[in-house]
Amino acid sequence: MKQELRKTLLTKRRQVVNNNEGIVSNLIPLISQYKKILLYYPIFNEPNILSLMEMCNNKTYYLPYTYPDYIEIRKVESMDDLELDLYNVPTSKIKTNDEIEVAIVPAVAMNHKKYRLGYGKGYYDRFLKNKNILKIAV
Repeated sequence: MKQELRKTLLTKRRQVVNNNEGIVSNLIPLISQYKKILLYYPIFNEPNILSLMEMCNNKTYYLPYTYPDYIEIRKVESMDDLELDLYNVPTSKIKTNDEIEVAIVPAVAMNHKKYRLGYGKGYYDRFLKNKNILKIAV
């Protein structure tokens, strides 16, 4: 059932033009008090929120690096110096042990109980499971 729902919603999302600027402007007040923010590199017509790095440049940003069974965060110092991860998604080369304060993650869908439907691999679910941080699904 989840796989069918995911497929249907992803097909619909491909037909939608994202309001990236509106999404980013809604995120700014949510992250204003935090300094260490995990973002994602947009794929599959996900909203592009990377402009947050320019609009709120007094923060430290991170991107996930995907391994076969888990993700780790990588510190972004320049968007011009990225490498590709396991799924060919651009990410930073800079490994870090920093603790993030906010994770902004992509979602295929959300329900009223704040359950996030992702792509089905569980990477973000495992990564965020025991973290006491602000979690925002986009």
